[in-house]
Amino acid sequence: MEPLADFFGLLKKARILHQDLQWENVLAGKPEEGFPLYLIDPLHVRTMKGWEDEGHFAMSLAWFLGFMIRGGAPLEMVGLLAKHTARLGLCAPWGSDELLLRAQSLGL
Repeated sequence: MEPLADFFGLLKKARILHQDLQWENVLAGKPEEGFPLYLIDPLHVRTMKGWEDEGHFAMSLAWFLGFMIRGGAPLEMVGLLAKHTARLGLCAPWGSDELLLRAQSLGL
């Protein structure tokens, strides 16, 4: 889960916000290339403009986790991703527990 959290960190650092972030919108490349990750569905991508987009980024992560839960991902895996994103400060102002609760409450 750390490489995926690092990928989200790169997106945030580049100020990229995907407004329909779900696991079907992250594509993994070939193993011989080191499994690079690609963000697809560019119609929902925009640049983060101000501090208010920090909350939108955190909510996008909650949506991503919610879609993982809906898709049948093991909760242990979802929880690990929540912990890694929180450790990197990607879901601020929330911690991993709050991020996971928000993901579960989406009812996707």
